[in-house]
Amino acid sequence: MAFALYRTDLGKINIDYENDVVVSLRKSQQSLNKFKPTKELKSIAFAVYETALGTFRIDYEDDIVVYLRNLREQPCEFGVKTKFTDSVFYQLDEYFNGVRSYFDFKYELRGTEFQKKVWKTLCTIPYGETCTYKEIAKSVGNKKASHAVGLANSKNPILIVIPCHRVIGSKGDLVGYAG
Repeated sequence: MAFALYRTDLGKINIDYENDVVVSLRKSQQSLNKFKPTKELKSIAFAVYETALGTFRIDYEDDIVVYLRNLREQPCEFGVKTKFTDSVFYQLDEYFNGVRSYFDFKYELRGTEFQKKVWKTLCTIPYGETCTYKEIAKSVGNKKASHAVGLANSKNPILIVIPCHRVIGSKGDLVGYAG
């Protein structure tokens, strides 16, 4: 697994990738010095990228994104930048500038079966539209699982790409969004 740290108009973004597949692309929430790969991510790499929305970190394995998150603390300025991470961040820049509405780099969802089902359902929400937690719960087969959908949404490993930001409360309000 490799990583790269990038600066964009929206801040720093971190990309982790392996074999040209993004495994994590997020604005980091922790210092890169505190990063510890899990057993599942034995050879994880990351990149950090500055965007107009702040600093993002992407974790990836075999060039597959497994995690994309916001960096809330000041990260160290290192990582492994490659053609793959440059491509991922180029697509993010296009998205943030309103030029792109989808992503075509590889990513892998890592979580429970329920979480993956929710995240895959989030990907069906069209660009520019929203969906409620209750509607997502119905889509995954349990109309009473709105809270569980919210928890899965909060664990979204690939920010922006998996559009958790398109999910709203039943009254049309932003509920539980941590951005």
